[in-house]
Amino acid sequence: MSTLARLGPPSATVVLGGLPAHANETTVTTLLQDYGELQVRMMRREGVFLVEFESVEFAQAFVECSIDDLTVDGVPVSIEYSRRDRDRHRDRDRERYGDRERDDKDPDRGDFRARVRERERDRDRDRDRDRDRDRDRDDDRRRDRYEYDRRERDRERERDMDREWDRDKIDDRRRSRDDDRFRDREEREERERKDWICNSCNAINFARRSSCYQCMRAKPEWAETVPALGLSGSGAQPEVPVLMVKGLKDSTAEGELLDAFSPFAEVREIRLVRDRGTKASRGFAFVEFHTLEGAQNVIDRGGSITIDGIGVRV
Repeated sequence: MSTLARLGPPSATVVLGGLPAHANETTVTTLLQDYGELQVRMMRREGVFLVEFESVEFAQAFVECSIDDLTVDGVPVSIEYSRRDRDRHRDRDRERYGDRERDDKDPDRGDFRARVRERERDRDRDRDRDRDRDRDRDDDRRRDRYEYDRRERDRERERDMDREWDRDKIDDRRRSRDDDRFRDREEREERERKDWICNSCNAINFARRSSCYQCMRAKPEWAETVPALGLSGSGAQPEVPVLMVKGLKDSTAEGELLDAFSPFAEVREIRLVRDRGTKASRGFAFVEFHTLEGAQNVIDRGGSITIDGIGVRV
């Protein structure tokens, strides 16, 4: 009996045995690269390699060409068809074609056409099942894509809201800083518009003066300020509802001033100028009315007011 006859029916899987210990899947793949695409698996327990060719024809061509002269590093290699693969294919063919062959050989056995129609219905059912499965898979993919896009839109919306919130915070800080600067400028301008009192001679100087007009001393950094009266002399038209009262006694208090000026108009505030150290009166005060008409009423009386028994100048 020849060597090929002893191998039995051919199959697409070939078993290689007796290879050197250092051989691996790459070694076998490189050795058989001329026989098309193939898959090589090493069975370590049995010490063999299973080579699965694209078809039975490629496997048969390899076996016929290499059955007697295949060696690796001088070591002869044994070749045989895989019985397991051959038995599996034989069982599948029997299952697939057994009923058909019986029907072809014996058409009168049972309803031949009914069995043919049944097989056609089975194939149609399998195709429909495959189409349904593919359709469900496509629907799942579209649903997943929709959910992914929705999550991305939500995240992008949240990022936009965070950026807008950050811009609002920056705008609020900038607006607050600008408001503080404007308020500081207004306070500074208000201080610069007020007249100031010399600490040495108690003379009242215009806001624009840097030294006292009477004693020529320099304006102190924290000079006491009074509202700018805007008067050019006794009887002048007042620009603000504030009058300056001079010639007061040291014992005169705010109550006597309120009693003296209340008959002319409603008094808003009385400011009696006192010494910073001793808190004693410095002999003059400022009376502020709610309206210019109230201050004008005092000016129209000639500015002659008696307080604590002495006449004062307004």
